[in-house]
Formats: sequence, structure tokens, C-alpha cells
Amino acid sequence: MQKQNNKESLSTKTFREAFSFMFIFGIPPFIIMILWNYFPFIFFNNKTVLIIFLLLALIFSWVLVIYKYKKLKLLYEEKKK
Repeated sequence: MQKQNNKESLSTKTFREAFSFMFIFGIPPFIIMILWNYFPFIFFNNKTVLIIFLLLALIFSWVLVIYKYKKLKLLYEEKKK
């Protein structure tokens, strides 16, 4: 029974992490686009600067996803033992 509960717990945690990835990739570009529309002086109305900020947001998102993946992988290995 305990093993089944651990398995459900891990699958729930995995689902939550996978669902959070959608927000990790969606929120930073959304914030940058809002800033671009409402505060154009921040980006100097230059599309190159906008693209650079969007690329930085993408890199930040991937770093966060890799960090969360490693954390989840350690949790799986810990539960496996």
C-alpha cells in the first residue's frame, strides 16, 4: 500500500512539474511583451532589443526547467531506493 501511495505521489508531483513548465515558458515572454506595449521607452522602440530580451527569457526558462528536472530526478532516485 505504501508503494502505491509513493507512486501516486510521484506521478502527481511529475504532473504538477510538467504543468508548471507551461507557465515557466509562457510568463517571461508575456511580461516582456506587456512591457514592450505599455513602456516602449524601456526598449527604445528597437526590435533588436526586444528579440534579445525574448532570447534571454527563453534561456532563463530553460535553465529553470533543467534545474527542476534535476531536482525531480533526485526525488525519483531517492524514492527508488
